[in-house]
Amino acid sequence: LMIHGPHLTRTHRDNCGVWAWIQQFVGVSLFVVWSLEDGERSGLTRDNDNWDGDAWALFFSLPSARLLTLRPGDTGVLRAGAFHRVFTMETKICAYGDLFCAAGMDATINSVEQDRRDGMTDEDLMPIDQVFLKGLEFEAEKRNFDHVKQLLEVCGENANFRVAADRKAVLSKM
Repeated sequence: LMIHGPHLTRTHRDNCGVWAWIQQFVGVSLFVVWSLEDGERSGLTRDNDNWDGDAWALFFSLPSARLLTLRPGDTGVLRAGAFHRVFTMETKICAYGDLFCAAGMDATINSVEQDRRDGMTDEDLMPIDQVFLKGLEFEAEKRNFDHVKQLLEVCGENANFRVAADRKAVLSKM
């Protein structure tokens, strides 16, 4: 991906409960990052994209507020659901992608639940959920992970995180 600088993204979260990774090859980027929970609690969400002095003061008051500078050779990882803005200070070339993190599945589920509250439809979210569940099925069979098989049973045959009947049951199976 190449983005000409200077450039500023809107306030956003990456969807579908994925964690995001970014590797910088050329240029410099500043990531302004805060948690889904802090964003919802404070109102500093994609609906509040006018960053004046008050927004910066609010950002710095958040417990999860982080500034991340990526220079050539750096890699950053954003937690599922994290609100962020990206300031591309110099034209950059980077690679990026999505991942799931077993240790961070709670953040993934929170993010997908928020996507649903934000009005995203099954068509918007289904493909990444299905890729993830197919991966779980493969690992469960390959390694005979009973806890993963139990998770898939809780979710159901055509399930995704939005329709799991009991979120705590899903997490307890992991």
